Amino acid sequence: MNNILLLTDFSDLSEYARSLADKVAYFSGAQLHVLKVVDVPSEVEISKSGDLLDGMGNDTSLLIQEKENSEEKIKEWTSNLKSKVVTSVVYGRLLQTVSETIKALNVELVVMGTHGVTGMRELLSGSITEHVILKNKVPVLSLKCNRDNLDFSDFLITGDFEEGSTMNLEVLKGLQRVFNSTLHLLWVNTKSHFMTSSEAIEKMKKFAQNNQLQSTQYHIYNDKTIEEGIINFSNNYDTSHKLEIDIIAIEKKDKSQLGYVLTGCQATSFVNHIYRPLITYSKA
Repeated sequence: MNNILLLTDFSDLSEYARSLADKVAYFSGAQLHVLKVVDVPSEVEISKSGDLLDGMGNDTSLLIQEKENSEEKIKEWTSNLKSKVVTSVVYGRLLQTVSETIKALNVELVVMGTHGVTGMRELLSGSITEHVILKNKVPVLSLKCNRDNLDFSDFLITGDFEEGSTMNLEVLKGLQRVFNSTLHLLWVNTKSHFMTSSEAIEKMKKFAQNNQLQSTQYHIYNDKTIEEGIINFSNNYDTSHKLEIDIIAIEKKDKSQLGYVLTGCQATSFVNHIYRPLITYSKA
């Protein structure tokens, strides 16, 4: 992994994401790009060089002041990070600028905070997190609380585990190599989503083989819904083992399925009830 993008608005959520992004970048040797976008309304023009054009009769003084303040703030905000850091404060249309930055820098992972109160509702109603996840192929690592205690020892992978499917799991596998982690593949059985234990294990093993996953363990959990199964499995695993599930990988469906980020269930309730980092993955 060479380039990680950390989005910030200097909020508490951004600070949680900063700690996590710095840890990942430091141990993986990646460049950490910290970006603050001064969101410019559509009626204000931006020059090709990135400056505001004030010839349209709009008062841009507050935007200019925000950029100046942010340039000072971002230096202080990143001063104690251990990783290799490049900071930038730019004018732009927030959603468009993030996507352009991902492409321009060949970003391989985006790290950002997600609000805990509205959770995935915000993610599915036009927010910046939705845009990054659904409009870009890059994996997104998001969290909504402080997880400084993560040791990256156990990752949970959820999904349909479609036979023959090749997924973009390179970032997750890269983190596994760096932290010597175990990958836990989980199949949740429900009344409408049922498979025998032998069938589920075989399905997960074929998925692991097809995607060249190493150091894997396979689990089956029964619950009312898939999201409840993932949550309850993770919490029960934490209480019954010395190690905890540190990151949950969720499969991102095609762009046309906007209401579904997690395979087989609507992710709204899931994110609102899980307090650990989530990383998205999709088909390669």
